[in-house]
Amino acid sequence: SSSSSSSGSSSSSSSNSKKELESLVDLGHEIAYSRAVVPNPNAIFVNVGMGFHVEFTLEEAIYFINRRVSYLTNDVLAGRIEKVETVANHLKDSLAIMKSLDDEFQMMRL
Repeated sequence: SSSSSSSGSSSSSSSNSKKELESLVDLGHEIAYSRAVVPNPNAIFVNVGMGFHVEFTLEEAIYFINRRVSYLTNDVLAGRIEKVETVANHLKDSLAIMKSLDDEFQMMRL
């Protein structure tokens, strides 16, 4: 999933009373950038998954992101680590069997 991220120089525009935010937005792979003006920097859109974006206040976004990081760290990552350990054990067992078969083959050749 992709989301636009602001990068480069960011500064508040002092000419507007709304306190617009000017930023450079990476259009992809840090090759092309576009100037962006955020009319209300007190609200942002957050990619919540499945291609959906939700507008949050900054406080809501921080709360959502912290919960999402916790979920990914404690639930998703833990499950993936368990799967990786299972695959690693299967590979170790396979290598041991292949070594044993090679040893038997070498003994038969003598």
